Amino acid sequence: MDILLVCSSLGGGGAERVAINIGAFFCDVGHNVSIYYWDDKGDRSYSVDKRIAIHKSPVRNFFSRTLRLRRLLQEKTVDVVIGFTDMPNISVYLSRIGARSSAAFVATIHNDLRLRDSSVHLNWKTRLIRFIHRRACVFADKVVVVSEGAKKSLSDYYNLSESDLVRIYNPIFEMAIVVPMKPNISPPLKLIAAGRLSKQKNYPLMIKAVKILNEKFHVSCRLYIYGEGELRPHIENLISESGMQGIVSLCGFIPDLSEKMSDADVFLLSSSWEGFGNVIAEALSVGLRVVSTDCPSGPREILADGKYGTLVPVEDAESMARAVADLIGTTPDYTADQLQEHLEQFTFQNVGREYLKLIDDVVVRSAR
Repeated sequence: MDILLVCSSLGGGGAERVAINIGAFFCDVGHNVSIYYWDDKGDRSYSVDKRIAIHKSPVRNFFSRTLRLRRLLQEKTVDVVIGFTDMPNISVYLSRIGARSSAAFVATIHNDLRLRDSSVHLNWKTRLIRFIHRRACVFADKVVVVSEGAKKSLSDYYNLSESDLVRIYNPIFEMAIVVPMKPNISPPLKLIAAGRLSKQKNYPLMIKAVKILNEKFHVSCRLYIYGEGELRPHIENLISESGMQGIVSLCGFIPDLSEKMSDADVFLLSSSWEGFGNVIAEALSVGLRVVSTDCPSGPREILADGKYGTLVPVEDAESMARAVADLIGTTPDYTADQLQEHLEQFTFQNVGREYLKLIDDVVVRSAR
C-alpha cells in the first residue's frame, strides 16, 4: 500500500513526531511511505526513517503548497493520505477537489479544538480557516482523535457523528520498557517540564506552584523547562519578576528528552487543555513521578484516573505545589510491571495495528 503523510514540518511538535513514528511502523510492515511538508524547523527537526520518501515544498505560501500537493496526488500512486493537524488537513481536503486521485483521506486531530478556539480571539481569517477545517473533517473518510475526551469535544464542536470519529492514541514507544521507579524522592528535587511555550501549557501556573513549593512548603527544588515558543519573552520576564532566576531555567527545545527525564525526580504538566499529552507517558516510562493538571483531554486517560500520577485542578497552583510536596518520602502505589502493561497501549505496534485496520477500512470504502 502507498501511504502519504502530510504535516507542516518535521519537528517541534507532538503531531509531527506521531507522523514520523507511525510512518516508520508502516515501513516495518511493508508499506511504501512518503511525507509531504513545507516548514523547515532546522535543528528542531526529528530524525526520519531513511525508508520514508521526503517531499518538501519549496514554497510556504498556502495556495502554492496546496497546488503542489494536488500535483503530487495526481502524479504519484497514493492509496491513502493522512493529514496531521488543521492546516495539513485543509491542504489535503482542498487538493483532492477535482483531482484525478482515488486516495482515501484520513484527518487527524491532536488537540481539543473547542477549548483551543475559545481561548483566543477569532478574527475573520481564523474563522474562515476553522470553517474550512470543519469541512475537511466532514468530507474526510475518517477522523482520528487522540483521546476519548477530545473525541467527544470534537463531535459536539464540529457537529460530527461519533461514528465518523475514531480514537487512536499517539504512538510514543517502539516498545514499552519501564525503568525502576524512583522511590523515596527527597529534596533538593529536580523538576522537569516539556512543551511549547504557549498559552495552552500555562507555564505561569507552574512557576507560581514552584514558588509556593519553595517558599510555603520549604522544599528545595529546581525546575527545568524544555521547549520553545512565542511566549518565551513573557515567561522570562515572569521568572525575573518572581525572583525565580536561580530556581527556574528555560532550556530550549531538544528532540529527545529521555536522558533529561531520567535525571529528574518529578514531571510537571500545568496545561489548561491538551489533546493527549505525549510527554506524560514518556515521563512515566523512565520512572518519573508525575503531577498534572486534570485538564481536558488526555492526562486523566494516560494516568488512568490518577492511578499512575497525581491529578490536580486546573489553575490551582497551591494544589500542584502540595501534590509535589506530598510525594517526598513515598513510594508509588503501582508496580513497574503494572505500569509497563499500561504503557503498552502507546507502543508503535499497538497503535500501528489500529491505524492499519482503519486504513484498510477507508481504502476499501473509497474504492466502492
